[in-house]
Amino acid sequence: MSSNISIKLFIILFFLTNISLLASDSLYVNEDETVNLSYGVENDFVTRYIWHGLSYNHGFIHQPSIWLSISDFTFFSWASLTQKDVDNNTINNEVDFAIQYAKQVDEIYLESSLTYIYALQQDAPATTEAYLKLAYQIFETEIYSDVTMDIMEYKGSLSGDIGVSKTFYETEQLSVSAGMSLGWANNKFNKNYIGISKNIKAFNCTMLFAEASYNLFNNIYLKPHIEYCYLLSPIFKNTSGNGITNFGIAAGIEF
Repeated sequence: MSSNISIKLFIILFFLTNISLLASDSLYVNEDETVNLSYGVENDFVTRYIWHGLSYNHGFIHQPSIWLSISDFTFFSWASLTQKDVDNNTINNEVDFAIQYAKQVDEIYLESSLTYIYALQQDAPATTEAYLKLAYQIFETEIYSDVTMDIMEYKGSLSGDIGVSKTFYETEQLSVSAGMSLGWANNKFNKNYIGISKNIKAFNCTMLFAEASYNLFNNIYLKPHIEYCYLLSPIFKNTSGNGITNFGIAAGIEF
């Protein structure tokens, strides 16, 4: 990735951050209704870029994000920027822009989003994905299922996860959680992203993860995390081996 791209992205994030800082903690619509406002920035340093069981890059990667939430809606931008790939693979960089709606009603959680994905390489066209997640809380454990559908460049490509996650320890300063998921994809997804659609298992991978969140100050936090992705599909194993491990630590500030 060229230094010009890093500089431009930094300028954009800096500009948007200052706009957010000018806003107040809440927006008053009328005397009876208050629209809650929150915002933040984060940078996640990871050893791999893993997406639906596919390993895009392995090396020094940072993934910055910025968001602005107004009540149940969130507007955010996320990027993956590879500074160096230790396997000498093609460097894959991208910047995403999304709008998300999330709602918690008792034990049921609903989340949907629309994401525009802009790849920063010539051989990868931009596209748009629609996302839907449904989760249920039982015995202090979240059981969820989600699905992603490409609606622009790779129409009809479907992928998703069925998973479970649980917070094992939580205080005002520290929380620790872990979980696992099973990832699947349809034939169009495999054809578009791997080039093969026949003789592929419906479930491509299973993911195990653990994460801790530590509040350094009132609004500043650190999130060390680890993910292990075991590949079930023989085609995926041919490209990435039997399993992929990712370590990372995210630092962010949220208001």
